[in-house]
Amino acid sequence: MSCTLCLSTLPKASEFAIICALALSGDDIHPKDFKAFYFDGSMGLYIHPYVWHDAVFPISKSARFKGKQGKVHARVSVDFVKEFNSYLKFKTSL
Repeated sequence: MSCTLCLSTLPKASEFAIICALALSGDDIHPKDFKAFYFDGSMGLYIHPYVWHDAVFPISKSARFKGKQGKVHARVSVDFVKEFNSYLKFKTSL
């Protein structure tokens, strides 16, 4: 498996409803590069290598899902507050 992270649904799809922030690869990353994606649980999420991603955030109080990590997961984190004096913020309507 060549993915960085692969998440799949469990029998109750509503337990998988999440929002995930993703951005294309590159060394010069900025908050404006991230886009929020909503997943309703009807299908899984496959994140390719070199795609910037943060944790997945459940819509409900809690979430259950099955994950599969690729062989190598060299995570490089961004501290948006420290580096950009900013948080990631997305306008959503669900």
